[in-house]
Amino acid sequence: MLYSAFTYTKPFDARQNIGDFIQTIAAVQFLPRVDYFVEREAMELSAKKPESFLIANGWYMHFPDKFPPPLNIKPFYTSIHIEYPDMLTQKAIEHFKEHGPIGCRDFYTLELLKSKGIPVYLSECLTLTLSNKFNMRNENIYFVDVDKSFLNIIPDQIKKKAIYSTQELSLGFPLRIAKKLSLELYTQIMLKRGQEFIDHYSKAKLVITSRLHCYFP
Repeated sequence: MLYSAFTYTKPFDARQNIGDFIQTIAAVQFLPRVDYFVEREAMELSAKKPESFLIANGWYMHFPDKFPPPLNIKPFYTSIHIEYPDMLTQKAIEHFKEHGPIGCRDFYTLELLKSKGIPVYLSECLTLTLSNKFNMRNENIYFVDVDKSFLNIIPDQIKKKAIYSTQELSLGFPLRIAKKLSLELYTQIMLKRGQEFIDHYSKAKLVITSRLHCYFP
């Protein structure tokens, strides 16, 4: 049996949402290895790959017409969120029924799938299973993508000490170079950075955020 995991290059911009890769990190911890990565927004590109088991968690999706995945991908659906109801074509509904019950990240997705006769359960988010490998906390306070209007209710003594951060992560090198990277190398870079974010949060004294995949871990 081969194993695959999601990667994300759409939209392939100078900045990427590291939260997607944190979701992949949560899935990979349950796999013995990753033999190749599957592009969530272009799963058909993996159609000629060997058959593999995929923990298919996460947010679905920028291009709903790209769903369901090719037959060589054997998905285990847990912790999913459906953003666009139009994704649930008859073909998609039959696919979900075949691979059910479907673990849903939220009540909205659970009720949506249930209304289509798809067997479901509430799994919540897979990033909740990430553990803290550190025994000590430091004095760092992180504000991660905190809206300016929210800052008004935070005491000044906290704001003065805060490290302001974002999960819209800069690639750290020009986009023209990024586009030349192999999917494997690009994904490994992003997963490494995602783990760095998790490590920062794990050791912090306090984290205030509007980001789901900062808050959950």
